[in-house]
Amino acid sequence: MGQSSRETSIDSLRRVLELECQKGYCDKAVIGGLDKFLRKQTGRILRDISNRELSAAFNSLDFAKSDYSAWDRKKRREWIAVVFNWIARTEEARKRKRKSAPAPDSPAVTARVREIKKTSSGLDSAITCISGIAPNTATKFAKLGVETVYDLLHFLPRRYIDYSQRKPIAKLEQGKEQTIIAKVWQSSVVTLGRKRGAEGIVGDETGNIRVVWF
Repeated sequence: MGQSSRETSIDSLRRVLELECQKGYCDKAVIGGLDKFLRKQTGRILRDISNRELSAAFNSLDFAKSDYSAWDRKKRREWIAVVFNWIARTEEARKRKRKSAPAPDSPAVTARVREIKKTSSGLDSAITCISGIAPNTATKFAKLGVETVYDLLHFLPRRYIDYSQRKPIAKLEQGKEQTIIAKVWQSSVVTLGRKRGAEGIVGDETGNIRVVWF
């Protein structure tokens, strides 16, 4: 399972609320109910907001003390409309921020490209000339026979996995590599042994499953 771009916490919120509207405000959009989902999302959403005004507006929604399950459908509909209004403002702010970013042919970007070209010595250079490859990483590459930029460019995958053959969740077979397309209903950070990972519930029209990212 993969995504072409990273989904933010705000994208996830909008998707879940859209599903809740489709289901008639019956608190069935996510497993465990919307209150639980909203409380989990609070911290993540705040981390994704850089605009102080939008942060203050979000805090006024008070997700952490949500009592959605106790409201009637009229109040649920009105409250979700307020949240959608906030999401629209947030997305508009993100668009303005992207528009103000340096264009690919801007002087700042052009200067960076020239700097990279100056530091590059050709395909026979050691891979440590590439930003991000430290000597300890180069040592690991050397064990694979990759020592120069040329070696790295010609270091091809040893196998190919065809992700185009998709299956519905209800027809998955145990012990096989299979591809699904599903919506993430909820997710959380967990401890897996001594390391941190993530787990979540994903689903399609045939069912839901628990997934783990190590």
